[in-house]
Amino acid sequence: MELHRATGAALAAVAGDAWPDDATDLARHWLAATSAVGATAEDARRTLDYVEEAAGRAVASLAYEEAADLLARARPLATRIDDPARRAGFLAALGEAQHHAGDASTARHSSTRWAWPSNSGTRPWPLAPRWPTSAH
Repeated sequence: MELHRATGAALAAVAGDAWPDDATDLARHWLAATSAVGATAEDARRTLDYVEEAAGRAVASLAYEEAADLLARARPLATRIDDPARRAGFLAALGEAQHHAGDASTARHSSTRWAWPSNSGTRPWPLAPRWPTSAH
């Protein structure tokens, strides 16, 4: 775990403000370094930042299975943040990625655990442009 933490921290330092270009590598290292048990809120937030960016990029390139895998691995960390809208958006994105990856039963389970914070129709978590809903 410490090797992943050190690698992730070094990669983030080198990437600086351009870290989104390295989001997938950052997400993988921080996921390996950050256990849901005992993770600080800051570690959970940072790891989720990387995971959300990497998942969004995966979705943008139609790599739904990769997005679903990253989001599923980070799911326990989502409970460590004190932001209900972000948690809800995270679970919604997980359900959508699972659905588009062809895992409908798991997607239903993930998606039933969230609710939109309002009826505005906007996503509380901008994973990617709205996915087509006609592919049910």
